[in-house]
Amino acid sequence: MKCYTEITLGIIACCYMVFFAGCGNKDNKDTTRTCNTEWSVEVFQVEGPENIDIAFPQYDDAVMAEKLERVMPLRTSYSPNDTAAVNRILNIQDFGNNGRNYAWVQYGDAPQCELVIYNTTPVYTDTVSVNADSGMPVNDNEVQIGFYLTDKEKWQRVTSENIGRRLAISVNGKILSAPKVNCPIEGGGCAVTVPKNDIKRYLPDYN
Repeated sequence: MKCYTEITLGIIACCYMVFFAGCGNKDNKDTTRTCNTEWSVEVFQVEGPENIDIAFPQYDDAVMAEKLERVMPLRTSYSPNDTAAVNRILNIQDFGNNGRNYAWVQYGDAPQCELVIYNTTPVYTDTVSVNADSGMPVNDNEVQIGFYLTDKEKWQRVTSENIGRRLAISVNGKILSAPKVNCPIEGGGCAVTVPKNDIKRYLPDYN
């Protein structure tokens, strides 16, 4: 079941990303596949829903009012059936002028959708190259894609300054993952999780 969202835009330990930093060469992969795909990567600080002041809309429609009340106060995890009501509330907020935006992330066939509210000024931007060898199946529904960021020192500094916080990782304008940072990440290693049915959008040569 998909999340309903009106915008185009999981908690993963930082060791998840470090794991990929050591997975550049996979002997069980076909190393003849060298078609690289360029990604535009941006990383944003995530705001906890409990820190967001929300102006609750007033509705004469009792059914709509009940739907909106059910999703308040804001939280991180929602049923896909509730995402439309959350969108309705968030879309009337002055997020743009407050330097915030939001996205929905759903991992694999998880029954819940993750609400990611983030500051729109990135703490890290980069352009990276990935190819089919960068991907590793997680299960029948997801592929983890590991890559190296260019400025390793800056990435280590960003992760050091955000220990205990979540960082939203955007690829080509879409938030794909929002991991919680548990430790500084050395070596520039990073990773995102992509639904298998969307993998060709990010890795055209992946099989």
